[in-house]
Amino acid sequence: MLHVLQFGVWLLKLPSRIPSWKQSELVGCLSCGSQSAKPRCCRAKRAELSNNFMRDMECRVLSIQSHVVRGYVGNKSASFPLQVMGFEVDSINSVQFSNHTGYAHWKGQVVTADELHVLYEGIKLNNVNHYDYVLTGYTRDTSFLEMVVDIVQELKMANPNLVYVCDPVLGDHGSMYVPQNLYPVYKDKVVPVADIITPNQFEAELLTGKNISTEKDAVEVMDLLHNMGPDTVVITSSDLPPRLGDRFLVSLGSQRIGRGGSSLSRDAQTPLSPDTSSSSSGGTPRRSQASLET
Repeated sequence: MLHVLQFGVWLLKLPSRIPSWKQSELVGCLSCGSQSAKPRCCRAKRAELSNNFMRDMECRVLSIQSHVVRGYVGNKSASFPLQVMGFEVDSINSVQFSNHTGYAHWKGQVVTADELHVLYEGIKLNNVNHYDYVLTGYTRDTSFLEMVVDIVQELKMANPNLVYVCDPVLGDHGSMYVPQNLYPVYKDKVVPVADIITPNQFEAELLTGKNISTEKDAVEVMDLLHNMGPDTVVITSSDLPPRLGDRFLVSLGSQRIGRGGSSLSRDAQTPLSPDTSSSSSGGTPRRSQASLET
């Protein structure tokens, strides 16, 4: 941000350094060589150079999540914190609802795969489909979710360093609150292309077919999720008993930091709480457990 401000100050001083145009002067365009008093032939080229310059300065996120009129979930809760942290956020709403579906009643529209494709094509035509991160969350349409996978794969081809963060929104507390036909799409197509996934306990259990009753179970579930593709797994909430009292919520995380073989040892790092977890399987994850006050 400091660099942006310094550049802005420099721009403010710039006009005093440039002589005013005279109608009798002919200036050659540096891009195509044409002559004019005020060269306008290459506005598109100048716009492209400007876009490239700004792209180099930005860290940009494509966030594909829900939107609600009342409340704060999905894009409405994610965009502002990311912007405060300095990220540029481009938002595509997967649904537009009156409120989240936890209410007794909700109304609204579900964006289709064709509508998502039209929006993304508009971004591509302007050559502004350059992202550092993709963040996805709630949706209710299988073809929409499959289109998301296609977009992520295309963006990763353009930027191999792109990080895809997937919140596999399926349900909570033992029940699904999206159509059940989304589950195989998440398991077979979405999770394998994700770099980071952030399921809750129910979603982690659903994706792996293994229940979590102990911290050891959670470690094994995170191992199974690693094997599906993601290098970083965060179980954002669990039913495990918090050691600091009922006002706290236990979250667990695991990061695979190497893929050198299937029998590498796993090192336990200093966690956020006094206890650590370790096991052995492919890769070398770092473990952490956090107790969050509710």
